[in-house]
Amino acid sequence: MNYKIKSGLLKIECLVKCENENYFMQILHRKGVDVLSLKRVDCNNVIITVDYNKRNIFFAICKNMCYNVKKVWYKGVMSPFVNLIRYGSVVIGFILFCILSSFLGDSILQVDFTGTGKIISNQTMHLLGEYGIEKYDRFSTIDYKSLENYILENSPNLSFVSCKKSGNRLIIDSVLSKVDYPSINRNGKNLLSDVDGVISKISVLRGTAQVQVGEKVKVGDILIGGFAVGKNEEIYESFALGYAIINYEYKQEFLTENTNIEYINECKTILAFKFEDEVIGEKIELIDGGFSITLTLSHYVGG
Repeated sequence: MNYKIKSGLLKIECLVKCENENYFMQILHRKGVDVLSLKRVDCNNVIITVDYNKRNIFFAICKNMCYNVKKVWYKGVMSPFVNLIRYGSVVIGFILFCILSSFLGDSILQVDFTGTGKIISNQTMHLLGEYGIEKYDRFSTIDYKSLENYILENSPNLSFVSCKKSGNRLIIDSVLSKVDYPSINRNGKNLLSDVDGVISKISVLRGTAQVQVGEKVKVGDILIGGFAVGKNEEIYESFALGYAIINYEYKQEFLTENTNIEYINECKTILAFKFEDEVIGEKIELIDGGFSITLTLSHYVGG
């Protein structure tokens, strides 16, 4: 900087490698450079202050005497303005960095899914779009409780949803709901089916079987009737005691571009978590926009 500033308004303070400060001060005085202050830091270095307008002479003397100037500070009334000019680009860059960091820190750059509900993440992403949340939206505008309720209300396969911010990621943790079988009123008498499926086994200890192995049944159908048939085909009122094994299928579609076998197997494992029944078969099919998994399950009905 080669600005001419009124004497006294701006000074430079320098850390100089100098072992003989008295000799150094004599040389500066001869050349018309007044030393405003001098402080020895250690045996090799001094901090010396001179007027800003004498800086060129001062630096030239230091160079000729092989005195190394290590650091320079600006002091005085004008120093803030000089530092602003000197470091203006750095200051502006820092301000822009802070503004950008503040903006990006509040922006959604990624959505991640955790929990067993992640296998239906594509459907959940679709719900985010319907709710009005997109990439680069601001976290500060999200009502997390409202968002969680919206996803739950529109996702019958989920029993729990939690949304939170982690850095620039929106984390959606969800749990697949267990399959609830309808509560069947046995009226103290009959054993009824609580699933749609095919009878694979029936065992009667008391009462009368109303279905056979291989027969299709629906929810509410009588499996074992609470009556007995005598030798002459007389019907005696009794109650049902026994059990049936019913095989049924459950199909789930996954709309995703990821159709590698590792991901499909992971989805299959998590899908099975929905059921307390034993998985006895499976079928995987590629469909438009993804794949489907069909599980065959074995269900016990007893009474």
